[in-house]
Amino acid sequence: MEEDNFDSVIGGNIRKMRIDNGKTLENVVKAMQVCGYKWSTTTLSNIERGTRPLRASEIFDLLHCLGFEDPVSQLSVIYETPTESRLNAEVLWMRLARNDFEIAMARYKKTRDKLIEMLDSEEAAERFTVATQRHYRELVQAEDEMMKKALSQYSFLESGSSEVK
Repeated sequence: MEEDNFDSVIGGNIRKMRIDNGKTLENVVKAMQVCGYKWSTTTLSNIERGTRPLRASEIFDLLHCLGFEDPVSQLSVIYETPTESRLNAEVLWMRLARNDFEIAMARYKKTRDKLIEMLDSEEAAERFTVATQRHYRELVQAEDEMMKKALSQYSFLESGSSEVK
């Protein structure tokens, strides 16, 4: 599928949507006929191959026949080129990584706060020597320094440097 042949892009996307939704050519054609279109399997096959353009008047009914209850939400998918699809996938991976990072940072902070709370408790004062308490506080400080060092490796996240060029 060539990105400069927009009918092929649209047709390929429709084919993928049809297959992903478990529809056969025959299922979709029958549904389109119920909607009043004089389609045959050849019509849909030609659209999917990009040799027959999909008409604007057919888009919403086709999306509905493909199984989408909200056809408007799928419009961008029909027109998405393979490059856009790959870019959108990478953006999704970035969002998932950010989410994982936020979860990890929240877990780090919660664990760190709990450790400090334990060290500040009366029980710790009674059970541990000053040297033991200092040791654990130094461990917390060392972990904080390692976290700062790890975060500093991502200078593109620093304030003012997030501009994408």
